[in-house]
Amino acid sequence: MLPALHSAGPPGLEEIQVSKALAVHINALHLAREAFIQCEADRVLKTALRKRVYARGENINPGDWIYFKNKTKKWNGPVKVTTKDGKLLYVVRTGRLMTINSDHAVLAKSEDKIVVEQKTSDMPDEEG
Repeated sequence: MLPALHSAGPPGLEEIQVSKALAVHINALHLAREAFIQCEADRVLKTALRKRVYARGENINPGDWIYFKNKTKKWNGPVKVTTKDGKLLYVVRTGRLMTINSDHAVLAKSEDKIVVEQKTSDMPDEEG
């Protein structure tokens, strides 16, 4: 049976004298542990801040006009979003269906939409 407060008898009721040197040492260990935890939290925070933030504040819906970045990191567009599936945006550009990650897209301004709509309405119909 392991000794406990209720089963230790008279030796368990005695007060233990701790030397000042031991108390100072234990307090120093405690303060060092707190300082290490604080530094560790700062290091983790700095690492997290260096990483890329993927969430954008913009809510892009089908029917919206967007600009997007392609593999060459250049902005293209504006193009109209036809469908949305999670973070994937489906657009039609030059007759081809494209898939764009919403992290690489920004909403177009209203004057950009007007210019594109005028260009598409000025195009001749391809009927016989």
